[in-house]
Amino acid sequence: MRKRFLVAALTLLSCAPAAAGFRGALYDMTEPTTVPNIFYSAPYVNVAYRGKIYDTDQLMDETNYQQFVVPRGVSKVRLKCGFIWTYQPAPSRVQIVITKNHGFYPGLTPHNQPSLGGGTTDDITIATHVLPVVPGDTFQCAAWQSQLTEDGPPRDIRVSSFSIEIVE
Repeated sequence: MRKRFLVAALTLLSCAPAAAGFRGALYDMTEPTTVPNIFYSAPYVNVAYRGKIYDTDQLMDETNYQQFVVPRGVSKVRLKCGFIWTYQPAPSRVQIVITKNHGFYPGLTPHNQPSLGGGTTDDITIATHVLPVVPGDTFQCAAWQSQLTEDGPPRDIRVSSFSIEIVE
């Protein structure tokens, strides 16, 4: 009986965030997200994250699952987002950005890279600096892709996760 209790307790602990006092959230995308061929225009596609791994403070906006919302009492956060794109044989460019309140902000660090075009899938990850925030600020993980011609096909994000860490 005691052994089963210890196994159950260790299992619960292994699913929890690592450090005592840690606050944050981690979500996975549960369905592929299609990103159209933009061909040099600038609209981004926000990804929906419905697969909750953990969320200590109900940070995910559950009306659309596309953004974290900063609660009262929080003044600094750090975020990370990563994508694995579907295979694309044609040359293209992929970009990932974490937006604040659906726009750009001081300290923004988008990650932009040419597609490997024919060799493998493209992996791309972005992390922010520690950012000052106020209650109600929102953060989205957005994607963009462009191919050399206007008639290039859309491309799917196969796997993605999005996390936020409350620093203070």
